[in-house]
Amino acid sequence: MGRRVWGIKSMAPRVAGACVAWTVAVGIVHAGPATLDAMPLPPAGIVLAQHLEQTMQRFEGASEPVQELARDIARGQTPAPDDVAKLAAGEINRSYGQVAPRQAPEYGFTLLREAVTARNLDAARVLIAAGADPFFNDNEIAYLAVQMKTVANPPVWWPDFSQGVAFLDLWLGAGGDPNAANALHGSTGNLLVSADPMNLEAMLRLLEAGTDPWHGAQVVLGGKPRDSQWPSFFALNANVTLTASEKLFRIAEAGLAKPGTADQHSAFLDEYELGIGNVLQGGSGPARDRAAWGVQKALAALLPALELEPTPMISALLEEDLSDVEVGFFLAPGQVRSAADDPTQLLSSDTQWGTQRWDE
Repeated sequence: MGRRVWGIKSMAPRVAGACVAWTVAVGIVHAGPATLDAMPLPPAGIVLAQHLEQTMQRFEGASEPVQELARDIARGQTPAPDDVAKLAAGEINRSYGQVAPRQAPEYGFTLLREAVTARNLDAARVLIAAGADPFFNDNEIAYLAVQMKTVANPPVWWPDFSQGVAFLDLWLGAGGDPNAANALHGSTGNLLVSADPMNLEAMLRLLEAGTDPWHGAQVVLGGKPRDSQWPSFFALNANVTLTASEKLFRIAEAGLAKPGTADQHSAFLDEYELGIGNVLQGGSGPARDRAAWGVQKALAALLPALELEPTPMISALLEEDLSDVEVGFFLAPGQVRSAADDPTQLLSSDTQWGTQRWDE
């Protein structure tokens, strides 16, 4: 087998409501709920006032019409097309300040960026129709969109990212390149890898648009390129967690898994063998069998799509009889996010696996 590209997939906690989930290369399922100190939220009026103050700081030095538009956008209002049309030539795309002075000093704040960060989709549409550049800051709108979770999201396994996906669709509809790079996101490869790891809807959308799942970007730290490479999306998700298995299964089931190069295939299979060898081989018990079922389901769909033959270790796993294991994926056919009113989808120690077996 070829050289492994990367070891640990992610050691960062994912916080959802009062639960913390960890995703580790050799983990079987996510950890259960963690107790978080309840923190009282400030009144909505105070939050809005602080947000508006920050908006005005970002647009310090802008003309009064631009500041008024920025303030209205931050409030969630939709600017009138006639008001936008009154801006002086070039003002709609004028950039103010610096988003990231060290990593990307050329990236600034624009009216369209304000609309995106304020989640004001209608304002973004008006601005783009009036000539705002949807590719500002090297396509930053797309990188913001694939991380944007819908407000008031319940703590479920597959959260709602539809607000962000709406901005992603707006950008793609304007001609956005699904393989576009960005200086602020060089350390995470490309859009597909930069997406929140539970944002299945955005991943499917990007793959449909032509994102390369085998692209492995150069690691960039502190604005400086390093010698190492981030692994591809497929290699990052070649682990034995049930959610990773569900993700790859859904991509294969949708017909969006395309073959890569021999080296990319080798790195992908190496990562799977690492997880199988460290966690599943020689293991026993319900948790081990549930993880093995997920890997079976994912690879049975994925390997033919990638035109790959299983290694001996993977073949042995695929031949196991796990038909009686109490386990399933969380999402049913057609679903891209957990149902908010379904107690079996809640992120907790009582719901470590779903009920959808996709046997038909």
